[in-house]
Amino acid sequence: MEQLYSVMSQEPKPSSLTTDVARNRLWAALITSLRIYHPAREWMRYSYESFEENPYQPRVAQKVVGLAFLSAVAAWEQFVEHVFFGYMAGAASGSGYSPVLLLGPCKNRSHALCVLGAASGGEPTRTLRWNDWAWVTHVARVFFRSGEPFSLLDAVSVARLRDAQVVRNRVAHDSTKARHQFKRCVNALEGEAVDKALPRGFSPGEFLANEVPPGCFSSFTVYPAAQHMWGDFFECFASMFFEASVVLSPTADRPAT
Repeated sequence: MEQLYSVMSQEPKPSSLTTDVARNRLWAALITSLRIYHPAREWMRYSYESFEENPYQPRVAQKVVGLAFLSAVAAWEQFVEHVFFGYMAGAASGSGYSPVLLLGPCKNRSHALCVLGAASGGEPTRTLRWNDWAWVTHVARVFFRSGEPFSLLDAVSVARLRDAQVVRNRVAHDSTKARHQFKRCVNALEGEAVDKALPRGFSPGEFLANEVPPGCFSSFTVYPAAQHMWGDFFECFASMFFEASVVLSPTADRPAT
């Protein structure tokens, strides 16, 4: 993570006309989430020392981890929205990539919001679902040829985006639905029967600190697994967001496929 932070810190500030602004904001938010997570992960452990020496009681540390993850997911959704509207208004990424527009460029982001909301009675904020990748790619195919670059994420990453939303919802809500979806998500990712009962009081923070079984995620190059401290779900979800960000907003040294 420190290597990633060093590279980002040295990167020139991009023009506001590029989607790199949104990508850099996302990266900064992800790095902050990881920096919150790393010490809190250790504080989640139950032991005599955890009550005597750590700044947080383990249950509190679990909530800190959950909130750090919620922040990362929110930053991803904001990034997708910013990039989507940017491309609709004719923006390009740092590599010079911009999708082929099917309806012509909008004047600016506000105009793009109005255009996107035209089919919803002029109230787009009530229908925008940046956390639903099926919706994102469906709408992208209306405005961009073949829905690119939003349709370029591989199937494994799309599945993990759905899982990230389930975990995020469990952090934010204690409803029966959120608990049920969380249980099925955790069991599926860990290779268990989906309806198997979770340990009593099992929290999203505890799950995110679990080691990831092989094959759950696609390969990482921006924040590669070799740089992970634990190889757990929190780090892998963060790596997935880093990786997906350069698919949607290709950098100068990583052009669009």
